[in-house]
Amino acid sequence: MQVVILRGLPGAGKSYMARTIEGAVVCSTDDYFVDGDGHYKWEKDKIHEAHKQCFRQFLRTLQEGTAQVVIVDNTNLLAWEIAPYYQLAESLGHQVVIVTIEAPVELCKRRNVHQCPPEVIDRRYRAMVLEQLPPYWEHIVHRSG
Repeated sequence: MQVVILRGLPGAGKSYMARTIEGAVVCSTDDYFVDGDGHYKWEKDKIHEAHKQCFRQFLRTLQEGTAQVVIVDNTNLLAWEIAPYYQLAESLGHQVVIVTIEAPVELCKRRNVHQCPPEVIDRRYRAMVLEQLPPYWEHIVHRSG
């Protein structure tokens, strides 16, 4: 099983890329905030539970073993955010790759559909640029926009 951990700013194109991979199981924290009518409504006080639900879905998918590709579609800007997914998948013998999707910050601000304020995107961009991922993690960069 191939595990793809997407990494990038809100609006960079992570979810778009995830949807283009046919037959993949996509695990996303955003799914927690989508209501029965398909409307997205983010609630700050529920973010911790949303991340737990995403990780549980990821674990279940790995345990079932029926998917060829599993995608983690979160911002995953910092190593500590990626590590639980990477380490679990690797410990179970799955091939893992991190794909950082880079897009111009101003484009991300326009495309982001989750009402993430521009100043937050700026702050998260600075954090992502400064973050050094472990050199032994397989990591590729895809430029969009």
